[in-house]
Amino acid sequence: MKIENGRAERAARSRFRIARALLLAAITLGLLVLAATITLFWMGHPDSVWSRAIAVVTGLGPVAVLVLAELRSPSRRRPAAWLVRGSAVTVPQAVALWLVSSSYSAHAGSGVTESVSAILPIALVGAQFALLTAARRILLQPLRPELGLLPIDITMRVRASQRGMPAVAVMDQVVLEDELLVVLAQTAPATVWALPIQLSNITAVDVRHVSGREPWLTVDGHERYAVAGESVVVTHRAGTQELPVPDAAGFAEVLRVRAARAEARAATVDGCVPN
Repeated sequence: MKIENGRAERAARSRFRIARALLLAAITLGLLVLAATITLFWMGHPDSVWSRAIAVVTGLGPVAVLVLAELRSPSRRRPAAWLVRGSAVTVPQAVALWLVSSSYSAHAGSGVTESVSAILPIALVGAQFALLTAARRILLQPLRPELGLLPIDITMRVRASQRGMPAVAVMDQVVLEDELLVVLAQTAPATVWALPIQLSNITAVDVRHVSGREPWLTVDGHERYAVAGESVVVTHRAGTQELPVPDAAGFAEVLRVRAARAEARAATVDGCVPN
């Protein structure tokens, strides 16, 4: 069993390394786009003050915001944030590159250059999206038990079926951290309700089929519903919580591994407390 666990952990860490390599490639591509934008900005000499301002703001602004966001809340442990943060930088950078490359092609007077200036930003955005998406998918799809051994947070969207709201507008999530299982329910556009469950307090993790007719969560007296299907049912010392997430069986396996590790750590700490 130890050999099997060791092999499983090595396989998981291999997936993690590949995902990080793809993430690094996406970051490198973004830096190359920024370098190309700055170079073409000075070579093209945009005539319009507004063109200059927009190019500077869209080229450098998102990068500065991303750096500040990473300093405050690093995303290296949160694959769910990779595509979101990457997109927030990639799209504005593509706009900036298009502006400066168009200005350069206008000065160069070449039809080929004009075509490149139109195609290049789209191609770079597509490449970055592909790299970021591949990094997340390689790491998290499919969900396997050994992912519970990796130092990453696993975020799953709830199969929401909220009355009066389209499913895409409901941002309820379940986040599996190193020591906590956190249920997040968006109660307002800028308000999120959180239910943290200590992994060391979990006593059982089961999977069962739910009809969707009963609420999976009640927040401030408001019931929240989910689409019928397989759901994870977590039993902990304070009660029971249903988690209607995609790939419930896979998520349950990862959760069991994390819960077992948390319980083992808690037992070790308790055993080291002097009498």
